[in-house]
Amino acid sequence: MTRTPVLFFISLLTATLALTSAFIIEAGTSYAIGVGLVGIAWAAARPRKLTWAPELGFVGFVGFAALGIRLNANTLLLLLGVTAAVAAWDLNAFERRIDRPSVAWDSVRGLERSHSMRLLAALAIGAAGGWIARSLQIPFLFWPTILLGLIAVLGLSQVVGYLGPMKVEPPSSANSGEGGLV
Repeated sequence: MTRTPVLFFISLLTATLALTSAFIIEAGTSYAIGVGLVGIAWAAARPRKLTWAPELGFVGFVGFAALGIRLNANTLLLLLGVTAAVAAWDLNAFERRIDRPSVAWDSVRGLERSHSMRLLAALAIGAAGGWIARSLQIPFLFWPTILLGLIAVLGLSQVVGYLGPMKVEPPSSANSGEGGLV
């Protein structure tokens, strides 16, 4: 068993609780119930391996966060919720990739460790960018904002490219049981 399912549920629970709390504090319980239903539906769809459920759950959480911004909800809770939703979405997709028969079980731990480190770096950069954007509150026009977003995406892709491809050492022949009769 890998750590990915546990990390997924922690991320999903964090996203659900953060967004629900933001709505309860500011806008009442009706929106909070909607966020809770999205989280429950996403968790319930995971064992069924529905490929569209993570995308729909992620879009639902981002949509509720945008609504929360419109309703002047606590932006720190909204940022935490969206960051955790990104983690849950990514971990769900990663789990689907390693759940294929072509993936060697020996390499899963290394892949998982490498993926977790990359995900943590991306989440930290994204959360820091969100915190800075929240703190500065500089008014931008639409097109400069789009340009700034593209620059941020290109910068993040350069950072990920700098980290290089995920490498997992293949198991040695001494441990594979394919021994020495010629």
